[in-house]
Amino acid sequence: MYSRALEACSPTAPQRSIYLSDLGTVYRLRYLNAGQLRDLERAIASMDEAIALTEPNAPGWGALLTTRGLLCLDAYHQTGLLASVNDGISLLYEAAIALSPGAPCARTARRPWPVP
Repeated sequence: MYSRALEACSPTAPQRSIYLSDLGTVYRLRYLNAGQLRDLERAIASMDEAIALTEPNAPGWGALLTTRGLLCLDAYHQTGLLASVNDGISLLYEAAIALSPGAPCARTARRPWPVP
């Protein structure tokens, strides 16, 4: 369903990042259920694109960073690479700041990981 909505959605449409985020979440759930690396890779790609399309002051910014941080930890469980843990911790730290009461609306948050 989300794949079809994404295909029908213009690359510049505001809801595209929402569809990508939802699609990434679905892929992550499939990965957690079946353990297929391809689902994890698709989840990461979807979330990275959703984050790239989202401004740091958007209401869902903290949730996007949280999900991406958890995907880094999932990647660690697959690969054993400590860099994935470090990326996950950085993302979850940024998410905690973004979700904190009184967090500034307009942030100049830097992305602590490379975005394709």
